[in-house]
Amino acid sequence: MIRYTTLLILCLLASIARADAPFPAHRVAGNTYYVGSQELASFLITTPDGHILINSSFEETVPLIRGAVESLGFKMKDVKYLLASHAHSDHVAGHAKMRELTGAKVVVMTGDEDVIKNGGKGQYLYVDSRWPECPVDRVLKDGDEVTLGGVKLTARHTPGHTRGCTSWTWQEMVDGKQLDVVVIGSPNVNPGFRLVGNKEYPTMADDYAQTFKTLKSLPCDIFLGAHGNYYDMAAKHEKLAKKPAENPFIDPQGYKAYVALKEAAYQKKLADQQAGPQDEEAAAEQLREAGAEVTLAKGVVTGVNIKDLAKFTDADFEILGRLVHVKTLSTSGEALNDKTISYLTGLVALEDLSTNLAQFSDDGLWQLTLLSNLKQIKFFHTSLKRKDFTGRGFAQFTALKNLRRLTVAGCPFNDEGMAAVGTLTQLENFRTWHTYQTEAGNEHLKSLVNLKSLHLGQRLRQYGGESNAHSLTDKTLDIVAELKSLDTLTLGEQKFSAAALGKLSALPKLKKLELSDVDVSTEEIEKVRKLLSGVDIAWRPVTEESRTKLDRLLAP
Repeated sequence: MIRYTTLLILCLLASIARADAPFPAHRVAGNTYYVGSQELASFLITTPDGHILINSSFEETVPLIRGAVESLGFKMKDVKYLLASHAHSDHVAGHAKMRELTGAKVVVMTGDEDVIKNGGKGQYLYVDSRWPECPVDRVLKDGDEVTLGGVKLTARHTPGHTRGCTSWTWQEMVDGKQLDVVVIGSPNVNPGFRLVGNKEYPTMADDYAQTFKTLKSLPCDIFLGAHGNYYDMAAKHEKLAKKPAENPFIDPQGYKAYVALKEAAYQKKLADQQAGPQDEEAAAEQLREAGAEVTLAKGVVTGVNIKDLAKFTDADFEILGRLVHVKTLSTSGEALNDKTISYLTGLVALEDLSTNLAQFSDDGLWQLTLLSNLKQIKFFHTSLKRKDFTGRGFAQFTALKNLRRLTVAGCPFNDEGMAAVGTLTQLENFRTWHTYQTEAGNEHLKSLVNLKSLHLGQRLRQYGGESNAHSLTDKTLDIVAELKSLDTLTLGEQKFSAAALGKLSALPKLKKLELSDVDVSTEEIEKVRKLLSGVDIAWRPVTEESRTKLDRLLAP
């Protein structure tokens, strides 16, 4: 219980930190608008007689929502109803403040009303999560409607995530067509949820089963959810800005796929809990048959190294995901992706994760935040087949409070990804090379106030061989010289001047400087040694072959 309560608190703290991060308010379709933050979805449905707001998020998010609503030309005093997806703090902790601001009536599904009334008291599992108490004006049951100004929202009871979890449906007119909108409350089975033998919430498993039955029965054209990553909001919004022929939020297939994925995750969790503890020695043997190297200690698996995932099936990933004592995991192969990583979110002891050739999306990376013990993550050649990958999803790792070391190499990580890394102030070691970032992205390193070790290498050309600006030049060292906590620095693949390298003398704790494939003369290096007295400098002259490769890499 303590482990999982702590995990939730860490995740909620990360959400609080990001709740104030704005996201452009935008029209989804018809009279439906997005007015939430980067992570926490809030929706405004406008009518001639006033408006309906779904979700207040955290107290800290309320001003952001207000700003979003007003930026669209609407007034907060016109919000007549305040609804909710479910009674967890990241969706309803701002209810009391929002009610005071708008005067709106608070409408809640049965099962969640007492939790909201009592400011979080009465939740399952998350007993330490509290927020201001908020009166409830109306309690709903499944199929009840909220009507205003000719608009009718139907509340569908989709419990499990909370007892009163609610998915909202209504219709919007788009290009002369009546389209069905669905906002999914949440179908997620969180870490620590007990589907079997749960004395606090004995109907949880049955409630989830009913929820998936309901969700699969709903007609859906426009797919929305309580978090933007449910429906790939950021990517769809980016497409919307390009004014496509069809609204990207119209995504019936995406809705079906999401529900199917979450139902599969629920069924897996249920089967795991019904099966009881796994025989780890038998599991180790099966993984070895699939090509894994497995470390066993006193009958439990503590480490797994998979040099080629080609033989791995979903069943193998399921077995791997139940090894709750694993501390180190290394994989190579494209079979690790958004779907298969979902099988591994039960690796609660995992401290060190190394991936090569994994095919993650930015929005799919959030699943790694469930592995709260992670101390090191290495991404090599990640998402090479996904031209939409930027690394922006790394910002979600703010939830990983134990994360100290991050490596990103040989992938389409770019300046947007560097901005995301800049939010990970818990990092002590960051390494990146052969990516698509430019020198401008390095500015975000200044935010890493706890950084002790840094490895910067040269960028690669973009897809198709197009040129892009260097990620490492003499000017970069002006930025590096501001990272006063550094004690170890590696720089690779550039032609630095002695004067530029001498700027590193501003680093009071620097003990070691490694120059890898750096083309500089012996005379210049001697100047650098004098400028950086007391620093151990590792360097050797580049060969003619290395110089030829370096010239190609640095070519305009």
